[in-house]
Amino acid sequence: MAKETPSASTNWSSWLRNTAAIAALFLSQLDQFVLALGVTYATRTLVQAAALAAGVALYTVNWSSLARRLPGRRLVSVTST
Repeated sequence: MAKETPSASTNWSSWLRNTAAIAALFLSQLDQFVLALGVTYATRTLVQAAALAAGVALYTVNWSSLARRLPGRRLVSVTST
């Protein structure tokens, strides 16, 4: 009997579950670190919001397009012409 290969949606949901678990672990560790610093609840919440915003930005920003738009910065090819 042939073994079925997982579909793309199964792989996607598995990846999403793993990513969510890693993000939850990161946020709980960040919360403990900020709590150990002795800051207020409002500051802890702002730190978590900034971490989430940074994570979303890293995922959604088109970095190659942004690098092309920066003045004075050009992508250098490593291949000879």
